[in-house]
Amino acid sequence: QGRAKILDNQFSGNGPRGGGPPNFGVWVHEDSSVSVVSNQFKDWRHAVSASKANQVTAIDNQVEGFLKAAIVIQGTKQGSQVYSNVAISGDEAAQCVRVGEEEQTVLADNALRKPDPSSESESSLK
Repeated sequence: QGRAKILDNQFSGNGPRGGGPPNFGVWVHEDSSVSVVSNQFKDWRHAVSASKANQVTAIDNQVEGFLKAAIVIQGTKQGSQVYSNVAISGDEAAQCVRVGEEEQTVLADNALRKPDPSSESESSLK
């Protein structure tokens, strides 16, 4: 429970994994508020994972090496603003943002892009 502003960082994980302990770049706990702005995430299950938070803002983040969805938000109490985020994945089923059905979320200009084959060996997120 608290507030955080996370601005202009690089988060490098140890590889996304589907099970085990949480593997999130930013894990927003219940009743917390967070702003995640202009960050780069690589190799996390989700760059941002929020459940029952007060409020989540995610703007202008770049995410690579995630599972299913780069940003996951469920059950926020005061809504969320999620825009101008880019997720890079070769998985056709991947999502840049996944929100709960009843979520009061402003979504705009989020994009899922395929990796650039010419720079696959040298990622832009190091």
